[in-house]
Amino acid sequence: MIKEAFEYLVSLAKASVAPVEVKTGDPRVITYLVGQGPIQIAKPEPPRNHSVDTLADLIELANRFADDGQPVIWVGETRVILVIDDAGHRVDTVEYALEQSDAFKTLKGLHISQSWHEQKAFIRLLRINFGRALAPGLLLDRVRKVRFENSQITTAEKTRDRESMGKDITSRVATNDEIPESVCLELPVFELCEPESVQCAVDVDPSRGLFQLIPFPDEMERAVDHALMSISNVIGADVEEEVLVYRGEP
Repeated sequence: MIKEAFEYLVSLAKASVAPVEVKTGDPRVITYLVGQGPIQIAKPEPPRNHSVDTLADLIELANRFADDGQPVIWVGETRVILVIDDAGHRVDTVEYALEQSDAFKTLKGLHISQSWHEQKAFIRLLRINFGRALAPGLLLDRVRKVRFENSQITTAEKTRDRESMGKDITSRVATNDEIPESVCLELPVFELCEPESVQCAVDVDPSRGLFQLIPFPDEMERAVDHALMSISNVIGADVEEEVLVYRGEP
């Protein structure tokens, strides 16, 4: 009996000091009631991930916090990220998404698919998708004038014990202006960037009446790298000295 009473008194003592959370309505702290008095514990600030619509807004924010924790800007292939407090907790970030231009997306698709096009579709590709990337007289006007001609030639083969006749088809492209083997497209990699030069090969298949336009090896990668370097240079020229600019992801 005495043992049970003692255990009951111990449980009361523990309950009297057990913390009880109290709702105060203040989102900045957590309040507990311990014994007869309240204790407040500051809440850790949650990460805040912001996004902006323009690169200029991101640069303005970087300069705003230049004296409060050494902001760092990272320039990646799909986004630019500002880490506001890189010297501290690194929880507040601002992101600007890098959107590739429609023309560059189309060229990347050609690079992947290695597709061939009929003359009408190829003219449409040059006129609409690459209308601003290529001077009309360089390729478009020449493709419009192309005529595919097929010739049928009869050949005879004689041997000691047999004679056979066969027919070969030879094809050629008839045009007043020669189709160039390569062209240089001037198109922006990202919507906010100046055009980059991308060297592309032009192939014609006379037997099928088809055209092909594909970038030379490493041309796409070189254009992307140069565009990202240009973005980094623009940012570096407009931010305060305390703001560091790197290539990559944080």
